[in-house]
Amino acid sequence: MELNDMNLGIGLKDSNLSILLYADDIALLAKNEKDLQQMLDKLQDWCKRWRVLINTSKSKCVHFRKSRAKPTNFEFSVGRNKLENVNEYKYLGVVFTYNGNFSTHTEALSKGSGRALGKIISSIHQFKEFGVKSYEKTEIIDMSLLDLRLQDFYLSMWKRDIINVSKLRTYVKLKTMVEQESYVKLNLSKSQRSCVAQLRCGILPLRIETGRYIGEQREERICNFCTENSIEDESHFVLDCSLYTELRNEHFKDIISDVNYLQMSNDEKLYHILINFPRKTAKYLVDAIRKRRQVVFGQV
Repeated sequence: MELNDMNLGIGLKDSNLSILLYADDIALLAKNEKDLQQMLDKLQDWCKRWRVLINTSKSKCVHFRKSRAKPTNFEFSVGRNKLENVNEYKYLGVVFTYNGNFSTHTEALSKGSGRALGKIISSIHQFKEFGVKSYEKTEIIDMSLLDLRLQDFYLSMWKRDIINVSKLRTYVKLKTMVEQESYVKLNLSKSQRSCVAQLRCGILPLRIETGRYIGEQREERICNFCTENSIEDESHFVLDCSLYTELRNEHFKDIISDVNYLQMSNDEKLYHILINFPRKTAKYLVDAIRKRRQVVFGQV
């Protein structure tokens, strides 16, 4: 604001532009050396007042001019620190050159895209159907085939990686494709959405999860709320624990009384409920977690 009040900078249509701001990056614009130094002095005063440090080692000055014009000899400073005069400077990812030519910037972009292309070529070495030679235009690539092969490759990599994470024991049973899940699209409350996500990712405060904090072996993480002597995991919490029988009948009555459902395995039942009835699942989870907390903290 103080810099704008100086009424310096460069004319831009009907306004005056003196400063560009983005996060903690600042660019000062001036018509001549004297104006710029005055703006730097004002900036230094403001920073000193508010105890803000300027990184003068990264701060540079660019004299924009025609290619044959001589550069300025003026020594700009911020406090006692001299600023280096340079012919180009990268600001917010764009290389600005003293003569307004963006060839340096386009060359940098070209090299970056070349490196990215190299990674792509390296990735398709293993795909013998087309290989690197076909990518080098000895023959036309079937891009639809490439797309399918890349999808299959990364999908298999993803499936392999999640299997090795013990916490994702329920997630691997539910998530078969890399796509948006139906419950995400529903208008659920924050607590409902959170409970569903925690259940799927294995981070609900069930003993299967909390038991490992105190060094319990998996077989020792038995449910304390029923007499079934079962591990308190996600499947037990949703399908079996007698503490939540009333809630289960309230939310899943039509589902659990179905003949086809009764013939399913526990894994199939859990998948059926969570995937096909996400809204009912969300409501059940919120109520069940609330009831569990009441029992744990002796409120009932």
